[in-house]
Amino acid sequence: MITITATEFRKHLGFYLQAVQDGKTLAITKNGREICELHPSIPAKLALFDSLCGIAKGIDPDQAREERVYRR
Repeated sequence: MITITATEFRKHLGFYLQAVQDGKTLAITKNGREICELHPSIPAKLALFDSLCGIAKGIDPDQAREERVYRR
């Protein structure tokens, strides 16, 4: 998890959104206190899994999707 200030997040929004898209989780602080966490959405994770389906042999895609969705 990456911890950043709200000001830093505002200044470099594009960079941090790309980091989240790449799978990282951000903790955003204001006045030294964590105010929120920003993490990839489940559809983004499912899209990554779908792109790996040809590589992940022997895994049932539907079952793996259900496990990922319900684990969250």
